[in-house]
This record gives sequence, C-alpha cells and structure tokens, in this order.
Amino acid sequence: MLFSAVLDACVLIPHPLFDVLLRTAEHSLYRPLWSRDILDEVERNVVSKLGHDPVRVARRIVLTDQAFPDARVRGYERVVESMTNDPKDRHVLAAAVVSEAQVIVTANLKDFPAFALEPFGVAADHSEVRCGIGGRVWADVATGLAFDADHDVLPSRQQKPRHVDWPRRNAASPPVANPWSLTP
Repeated sequence: MLFSAVLDACVLIPHPLFDVLLRTAEHSLYRPLWSRDILDEVERNVVSKLGHDPVRVARRIVLTDQAFPDARVRGYERVVESMTNDPKDRHVLAAAVVSEAQVIVTANLKDFPAFALEPFGVAADHSEVRCGIGGRVWADVATGLAFDADHDVLPSRQQKPRHVDWPRRNAASPPVANPWSLTP
C-alpha cells in the first residue's frame, strides 16, 4: 500500500507546487488524497482571488480528479464536527482521518496543531518551498525538481522552469500563459 497524503487546498493552488505534488504521485511515490470540499476551495480561490476563467478552472479540477480516481475521499463529512483543529480546516483533518492518511501536506501548520492530529496518528508537513511527504518524496518548488527517497530526480512534464506562480492581472504586465491551461 502506498503512503497516503491529504493535499490541503493551499498546496493545490500555486501551480509549481500543484505540478510537483501530482507529478510525484503520478510516479507512484505516494497516494494523493483530497475531498470535494478541498477541490471546491481550490476552485473558488483560483477564480475569486487569482481572477482565472471559471470554466477553465472547473475543467482543470475535473481533469485532476479524473487523473487520480482513487484520490477522492468520501464519507468524511460525518466526522468534521468532532475534529478539534481550526474550524475552517476541520474538513481537511476529517478527510485524513477517514482515509487513514499518514500526513496532511499544507502551508498552514498553525491550523493543524499536534493536539488535534496525534489522536489519529496524522502528521502535518509544511510545503512552502521544500516539501517532504513523509520523508519519501522531496520537492523543491523553486526549481520544480522532485526527488524520491533514493534521491532520483523525477522527470518534468515541462521544459520551461516552474518558478513562475499564478500570473498577475494588470494592464502594465505583459500577457503570461495560464498555468491552468492544458497545453504544454
């Protein structure tokens, strides 16, 4: 059985991190997990805060979900209220508990204090620049490189560097390719 990690919405929004996390999962280095609530949060934030086209974002969410058919956690709703972490992220911990995930990959460690995680044997790993998923997968978001436990570099789907985050929307900026597009 693969090591399992619930991916919080905050790590699925920055495209470089999204790319590295899902690429490492594609190489069967761990099993990614998410819930409908997590994907809804990603979609809502990419549209409302980053200004991307809602139709394209919805399509990307559907395709991501289809690419990893075993990633969707179901039945977590019944335990959300019993979680003791930050109320806005209780659904994330509930998904981890129900799926028996070993770790939650997040940029918001403060929302997952040890007292809330320990009873369920779940850990939280920070993902800001370098993320480790249970000590098995390491990714450097600045370079877009991902390494497995043997320090083998995983191949990239893109030839260009992945250090560019979501494009800024203003008239002074030149057009930037949409990282949510499915074209290479």
